[in-house]
Amino acid sequence: MRVGNVDQCPWPYLRREIPHLWYVDQCNPTVGFVSRDEAHILYNTALQFKGQPALEIGCWMGWSAAHLASAGVILDVVDPILNQPQAYESVDQSLTLAGIRSNVTLYPGTSPEKVEEIAQTQNRRWSLIFIDGDHDHPGPLRDAQIAEKYAAEDALILFHDLTSPDVAEGLHYFRDRGWNTMIYQTMQIMGVAWRGQVQPVEHIPDPAVQWTLPEHLRGYRVCGLQFQSLLPVIRPYTLLSLERLSTLYSLAKKICQADIPGNFVECGVYKGGSSALLAWVIQNFSRRPRKVYSFDTFSGMPDPTEVDRHQGIPANDTGFGVGTLPAPIAENLEQVCEALGVWEWVIPVAGLFENTLPAYREEMGEIALLHADGDWYSSTMDIFRNLYGQVNPKGFIQVDDYGHWEGCKKAIHDFEQEIGAFFRLHTIDYTGTWLALEENLPILSPEHSEPSTPGIHLRQMNLALFPDWDPDSEVIVSELEPLLEYILLSPNPQDYALIVSAELDYGLAESVLEMAAANVALKLMEQGHELGAEPHISLIRTLNAPQWERLLARLTHHYPLAHERIPARIREAVGKLPPFELSSERAVTRSQD
Repeated sequence: MRVGNVDQCPWPYLRREIPHLWYVDQCNPTVGFVSRDEAHILYNTALQFKGQPALEIGCWMGWSAAHLASAGVILDVVDPILNQPQAYESVDQSLTLAGIRSNVTLYPGTSPEKVEEIAQTQNRRWSLIFIDGDHDHPGPLRDAQIAEKYAAEDALILFHDLTSPDVAEGLHYFRDRGWNTMIYQTMQIMGVAWRGQVQPVEHIPDPAVQWTLPEHLRGYRVCGLQFQSLLPVIRPYTLLSLERLSTLYSLAKKICQADIPGNFVECGVYKGGSSALLAWVIQNFSRRPRKVYSFDTFSGMPDPTEVDRHQGIPANDTGFGVGTLPAPIAENLEQVCEALGVWEWVIPVAGLFENTLPAYREEMGEIALLHADGDWYSSTMDIFRNLYGQVNPKGFIQVDDYGHWEGCKKAIHDFEQEIGAFFRLHTIDYTGTWLALEENLPILSPEHSEPSTPGIHLRQMNLALFPDWDPDSEVIVSELEPLLEYILLSPNPQDYALIVSAELDYGLAESVLEMAAANVALKLMEQGHELGAEPHISLIRTLNAPQWERLLARLTHHYPLAHERIPARIREAVGKLPPFELSSERAVTRSQD
């Protein structure tokens, strides 16, 4: 049975949401000494190594292990504290409640001896290693040496607690051995060493904190320090929040480092601070020629429409209506670009989007990063209708006003409707969001796609399922088996599609469905049935309420389960679907119509 992986591994970025670890918080709110910033670095880094072996040296009570494993790595954990039954039980419980216990193997023991044993007996080489073990000399150095011995060719090593000079000896070791190294300014100070075809994630230090780098770490490159140095220059020329600016910077830098083809395009420039920021990234990191195309009227906001409201208030009554925010190019965009020395990379285009975007499409060519800051419904639709098709499949779109202006949000979802797809929207702050085109989920019918094509596959019979993934896996398997058996024994199994919610634990959902499908297939083959055609299963965890409601409108039934969890935001819409009953012949009849 095909389980469609419609939640592809996202490009790691600053402060990405970490799923389902609320359970760890509630179970053990003080399970470790890793701060929130540091937990995000762990999770975002581990996303790059999904499905690959990872090693943690020193787990304490399991907080860091939970964040690593939740990103999908196959994690080996070594810590002498696991010899204590109470500590082992606490770590085990935290990982179980987070739904990731099956991804982790716990090894009571001391590094480097236990690491050596695992590597030898399990024939293991690790792509990601997190060192947070013995903090006294020579422990960190010995951990670094064993880590290098069994690191993969493409590998990344993270260190915690570099405030200690003894721990820093481990990072010094990798630096002296020719690895790339860098410092993260966090509460305990983290470090990273890497080699091969991998890159560390971006992290912007909190500008409200007066960071000081200890003497023993002087000389290391500090992640995000360049961005912070740009803020005083660009801040007077932009209304974007720190979070939106830092995400724009991180996405642009990732594009340049990965050498993704395409220009940068900003629609809605105001005084030009963000355009200058993008041009600075091109100047300092791009491996190919690029330009920043900056589109704006530069004379003020155009007329809003009736749908352009904030919290129900018409745009013209908010103080940001028609004619507001004029910013002549010579006094703003040109000045900030000259201050950063990047004016030669910027092409300003004045006028309404409906006129300028079609005129410049051919000149711009492929787009690697599109910053949509159009505020109004019609402006946002102009941006997406004219430029979406030119964005590189590996490129990004950042939207500035999704959470503030109701017209902007409506435009995003109306455009989804037009192209028959769903965007995976990543929240930046209260209003900003971004998406990666390779994560988009097209809605696919049988005549338009091969079964292996990523997306949400629909058939004649489309059933919505909302399992509660908290109970024991065997309980969920027992609930799914009757449905799968019923479908496989129906005249046309290929006419069924199961749309399964996997909001809390995608990995667990995938493994449970595969287990249920294997059990049913084995049972039916033992009974002499020949299995051929199959239903298609799409696992969904990335849709917001408007997207879910639009998808549910295209489904035919809801399959109720004894252990079920329907998100509150869509319960009313789910309730409108007729229940699918195994004892009824309606399903088979309908699939034959």
